[in-house]
Amino acid sequence: MKTVVTSAGTHAKAATSAGKQASDAAGDARVASAVIALARALAKAAADTSTSVSDLGEVATTTAANLKKATGK
Repeated sequence: MKTVVTSAGTHAKAATSAGKQASDAAGDARVASAVIALARALAKAAADTSTSVSDLGEVATTTAANLKKATGK
């Protein structure tokens, strides 16, 4: 699981960055873009570690919390 968390953490930085962009701009399109980036980060982490997406629940929760902090919502 540590490998999964490390890999997901690396990819989640892009999603967090997208979240910051979303907080800087108004509109649903930016938020949707951040959510898409988060989904891509999780899928990439699963592919990198040969782990099923269902095993990434903890990572998804942490990343979602970070995205929430980044957007301030």
